[in-house]
Amino acid sequence: MIGLHISFQDLNIGIALWLASGGDGWVSDADDNDDTHARIKYKSNARILLVGAGADEQCAGYGRHRTSFRRG
Repeated sequence: MIGLHISFQDLNIGIALWLASGGDGWVSDADDNDDTHARIKYKSNARILLVGAGADEQCAGYGRHRTSFRRG
C-alpha cells in the first residue's frame, strides 16, 4: 500500500490489543487486608473491546470540546 508506514510502536500496540481482545489471562483474588495473592485463570465472555486510544486525535483535540462546553 502506498503511504503505509508500520513502526515497532504500531506493532507493539497491535499485539497488546490483540492479546487483550482474547480476554484470556489471570486475575488476583488478593484483598487489601490479605497477604495471600492467589492467581486465578480467567477467560472473558465479552465480545467487544472498548479502547480509548486516539480519541483526542479522532475528535480534533480536547481543547475544542472544552471550548464548546464553556460556550454552552
